Amino acid sequence: PLWVNYFLHSGHVTVSGLKMSKSLKNFITVQDVLDPGGEWALHPSTLRLWALQHHYRSRLEVSAPDFARARDTIARWRSFLSSIDALKRSSTNLSSMYVSSPMIQTALATAQRDFKTALADDFDTPTALAAVDALLRATRGEVAAALAGSSNDVALAPLSAVGEWVSWVTNQVLGIPTLPSGSGSGDGDDGGKSRDDVVD
Repeated sequence: PLWVNYFLHSGHVTVSGLKMSKSLKNFITVQDVLDPGGEWALHPSTLRLWALQHHYRSRLEVSAPDFARARDTIARWRSFLSSIDALKRSSTNLSSMYVSSPMIQTALATAQRDFKTALADDFDTPTALAAVDALLRATRGEVAAALAGSSNDVALAPLSAVGEWVSWVTNQVLGIPTLPSGSGSGDGDDGGKSRDDVVD
């Protein structure tokens, strides 16, 4: 009988295009990149997202530009969620809760579908992350207009739904802390979902 049913072959970690190995003396440990006083001084979330931005079977290059890309992505997520949180806190027009937005609702449904499909397809995390970023690109204009007061019809409920889903994906599924400081259970509410719900 087989000892296992599935075999996962991960890609090599490389430095300057060369496979990381002790024999080449280009070996870097996780402790090295997380050391606050070291060359890289990465936050654990940055290291996690750096890995997720690559397919597990692809090569992972240890490089400053790749780490910066992960760091910038996290900052972009946090900024977006902070804007949603600020919009919810500043809204005094209760009627905005009943304003619909087919564009936002379609963008959210598309992102949810693409994210789930990507993870179900050989755990394709780069494509899953692209679905999240596509949602942010599709909706951040609406958020900015609402915060600037240049939109009379703020679709608060659809935008809140976007924020809650992005928060759930980043915090609960990916394990990347992105909750706005001081926010309560709003954007961080996972609605009773678990990681298993993503690719049921």
